[in-house]
Amino acid sequence: MSTHECIFSGERFYVIFRHVAFWIVISLFFFLQSIVPGIDIYFTALVSLICFLPASIFATYVCIYILLPKFIQKKKYLEFGLCYGLTIMLALAINMPATYLFLYLATGFGISREGHILEGLAMVNTSHAIVISGLGLGIKFTKNWYQQQKENAKLSRQKIAAELQLAKAKVYPRFLFKSLETLRSQIKAGSDEGPALLLRISDLLSYILYESREAEVPLQLELEMLQKRIEVENASRNGQFKIEFYLVGNSVNKQIAPLASFAFLEECIKGLEKEDRNNLNVILEVNIESRLRLRLSYGRSPNDGDATLYNTSIPIQNDKDARISTENKYAPYESL
Repeated sequence: MSTHECIFSGERFYVIFRHVAFWIVISLFFFLQSIVPGIDIYFTALVSLICFLPASIFATYVCIYILLPKFIQKKKYLEFGLCYGLTIMLALAINMPATYLFLYLATGFGISREGHILEGLAMVNTSHAIVISGLGLGIKFTKNWYQQQKENAKLSRQKIAAELQLAKAKVYPRFLFKSLETLRSQIKAGSDEGPALLLRISDLLSYILYESREAEVPLQLELEMLQKRIEVENASRNGQFKIEFYLVGNSVNKQIAPLASFAFLEECIKGLEKEDRNNLNVILEVNIESRLRLRLSYGRSPNDGDATLYNTSIPIQNDKDARISTENKYAPYESL
């Protein structure tokens, strides 16, 4: 039996185990606080536990199984307050006859049976019901909140995986067809670039199909593959356009969702294909800050001042030992 199962499992055995353990602890504290001066103090405390704990049990289970799901989780706080007040009034109503029973059984309690004393004793034990039901409600609420966060994290991972598959679906077919057609043409023409292009395509396919299965990959690897992706794309364009890659910042000790930059590049390429010009030179500027910022613009360097065509920013994750280096200058991207 693991701790996690004991706390979070929905199996009947673990649910009963949690509730029994909770009430054993509460009963022990209730018994100890009921020990007061008098005759037969331990017997009196036991009678107090038997008589007054039921009101606390009633209030607690009304809170966690009725008020919590119907009002708190739906953020109906006013309705919750009103119903909780009614619950405490019912707990007080339960404690009134319980007080008579307690005074009848606990003969050594040493207190008069006057009316205001009876009401005070019932009120005191009702305050115990408020504390105990509040504790139970807090535990149940915290547990539900934790499980909801776990579920949200799971859904987030599933969403990332679905988006990753969508990104692969966008990138893979067109890239594969275009790059293999370019490779065939170069090999047929006896070009010296054929072997190098084959290696780039092989690395890219390996990255798309295998490395990108992880939730995060090193930013260094993502940018290295992005550079190869651009080189393969430039080789297949026959002078229609050329993309130059510029990097600002340090990619070491950072993580990113795989293919995140590929999806942006794919959208840029679709836009460039619509341009009715040849020999078009564009700049893909990658800036590593707290996020990865990508900007595509016309020109031969980032300082040409041409208008931005496309831009986006992508979340990145720093490793514990990451040290960000910021050099305020541009340089053509050569190696990471």
